Amino acid sequence: MSHHRIRTRTLLFTSRRLADLCLAGAIASTSMAALAAEPQPAPGSTLSGEEIRQQILGHRVQGSMSDGQQYNEAYGQDGVIVGDGYTGQASVQDDRLCLDYGSGDTTCYQVRLDDEQHVEWLENGDVVGDGVVSKTQTP
Repeated sequence: MSHHRIRTRTLLFTSRRLADLCLAGAIASTSMAALAAEPQPAPGSTLSGEEIRQQILGHRVQGSMSDGQQYNEAYGQDGVIVGDGYTGQASVQDDRLCLDYGSGDTTCYQVRLDDEQHVEWLENGDVVGDGVVSKTQTP
């Protein structure tokens, strides 16, 4: 076999091996990205406790309550609430988001996500507030 043919076969083998490695890397990257993606709740569904943790805690929500009170609050992953001039503590209990602003009264809401950003706060199935969830993570 001539030196030229050996060199051509070596280059073909190396090219095929490189292509195989690139394909394997692409498949692994796609698989890892799919595993890392959080499943999104169905639009219009009431969120479970875990979904509340994923969709609300760690994000900012801006909106208003049915009494007209406006709010713009950051809900930390640790449950700390930071608003304009006030703080509080959020927790998830029995598939409800419970908010305590230090007055001794804790109010708990079911949470319904209308789409990827719009949220409604429910008490006994009635909408008592709504807002827009910022997908920007907060500490």
